Amino acid sequence: MMSQGIDEQVSQSVYETRVPTVFITGLFQFFAFLLLFISLLYGQQELVLLALLVLVMFGGSRLWCWLSLKRVNCRLSSAKERAFPNEQVALKAEVANVKFLPVWLQLKIPVDANLVFASGEHVFTEECSLPWYGRSSWHLELKALRRGCFQVGPPVIRTGDLFGFYQRQKSFSDARQIVIYPRLVSLNYLFSPLKELFGKPGLKSPVIDPVYPVATRDYRDGSPARHIHWKASARQNRLQEKVFEPSSKRKIFLIVDVDSFSSSKEENLFERALEVVAAMAIEFDRERSSYGVLSNGSVVGEMAAELPVAGGPQQLPAALEILARLQMNPAQDMKELLMQNIQPSGSLGCIYFTAFPDDNFTNTSEIFKHFGIPVLYVLGKSSVLTLPDDKRTCLLEELHGENLDYTETDRKRILQEG
Repeated sequence: MMSQGIDEQVSQSVYETRVPTVFITGLFQFFAFLLLFISLLYGQQELVLLALLVLVMFGGSRLWCWLSLKRVNCRLSSAKERAFPNEQVALKAEVANVKFLPVWLQLKIPVDANLVFASGEHVFTEECSLPWYGRSSWHLELKALRRGCFQVGPPVIRTGDLFGFYQRQKSFSDARQIVIYPRLVSLNYLFSPLKELFGKPGLKSPVIDPVYPVATRDYRDGSPARHIHWKASARQNRLQEKVFEPSSKRKIFLIVDVDSFSSSKEENLFERALEVVAAMAIEFDRERSSYGVLSNGSVVGEMAAELPVAGGPQQLPAALEILARLQMNPAQDMKELLMQNIQPSGSLGCIYFTAFPDDNFTNTSEIFKHFGIPVLYVLGKSSVLTLPDDKRTCLLEELHGENLDYTETDRKRILQEG
């Protein structure tokens, strides 16, 4: 399960432990004081020196342990905090001893159960000695096993004296969140209602469609390089770009109803649905179409699963962030959520994801019908119910492709935008 209640501001805590040995017990120290008293009383210089040596050793060890955590800093950093499942995430841990006192320390960095280090462990443990004003760093590799929002840290440092009699431990507040997007999958376009929602050619729309080039012209500064017509450029001996026929595109709301997934405990089906939603969001972003994301599920962190329909470079990162943090736990009533976010518009369409037709399916159908909004219902499981003819439905498996059609450049672009 995904980690919940992630809080980066973990309060610092320091506590002292003792190695289980008879030499640092109160009774032993009492006998050392008694030996010193008797030695002084009878003038035994050798025993006085021995008693003083024992008392100074234990007193100095305790003082050394107490000072060892002073001005010891630990910092976690990562080159990226967004990734896809099974990708490597680089993490750097750095510890600095900013004082004139050498220390021995043990560093522990725990991670969420869905993250593992290169060693396969969920806790990184390392010991080292730091001289005065010394510094040490470790470069670690993390791998995410699944989608979600997971915590790394906070780091814990344990130090002690040179003899190992006393130890102190301190927990730092430098925790990190690693956001793992849904797995990248291909998207099947064989279902005709989906093609209609993605747009159709039209001459009166100002939105160009890269599928319908109709002519060429001299290349203009600022135009995308992918629109260059290389054969025409070779013939004209100067750069030519394609002129496209406009197309009419709908504004799409991608809606995920978690109620049915939660009631049937279909976690794997829920993950596959989010993968298709992510693939659609990436495709809409490629086409520069306006889209939004809406769900009645709870979200990890202080944000809502509501992304208004819009376009622009920040829309895709925001959509993937919601999908990464979304949980299969209902948090709101779907009907009320739709009434707050759906506005009647001739260009608005919806793609509604649900495990199977339930009460929400009936209620939302009435809302969409009232506003005249076309909807494609994507069902996780085939239904035994006889659905009305006006309900356009398809199965999740008809849209979910297993083969990746994203290049490494596409993956880097998506992560850089996030």
